[in-house]
Amino acid sequence: MLTFMKKDHNFDGEDTSFKKEPEPSGEKQNVRFMSWQDLLTLFVIGGLIAGGYYYFKSAKEKAAEFFTRCDTSYEAKDLLTAEACYDSTWDLGYVTDSMELIRQERIGIIKDVRISQMDLLEEVESLLESNDTLEAAKKMKTLQQPLLLLGNKLKDWQEMEKVLSAVEVKEVPDSSVAQ
Repeated sequence: MLTFMKKDHNFDGEDTSFKKEPEPSGEKQNVRFMSWQDLLTLFVIGGLIAGGYYYFKSAKEKAAEFFTRCDTSYEAKDLLTAEACYDSTWDLGYVTDSMELIRQERIGIIKDVRISQMDLLEEVESLLESNDTLEAAKKMKTLQQPLLLLGNKLKDWQEMEKVLSAVEVKEVPDSSVAQ
């Protein structure tokens, strides 16, 4: 415990314990308020507080920089890069609630687009299996860009694009619409 915090120490330099010995020849003893160990302990505590403050400040700046980079990619419609960027923010030491909500919302939107593209791929595959190439080509043209399919799904899509590139889709007026 620190010297100045001891129970039997008062701030006048007098020892207040019950085992008080008589003062020799009427002179007061020279009692220090703080020893060098106490001072060293206070410096270490102060250093920890200052270090924690600067660590927290740098963590906030790093998080803000990361999220700005992710937002830029997302707004530029570079969804694959934005998804990777937002996924890399899970390891940050500081993330506010608003940053967390933005991350979850945007990763959810990207995953929803990917799922809708996978559904479209399955639709086109089933149309090709039933030999309806015209309808398959029409469905492929409804794809929202950018293409977010990965791995084998991406290869399948690219192969179908090659096959259906020769099919010419003409807009036929709907005869059910009254003229």
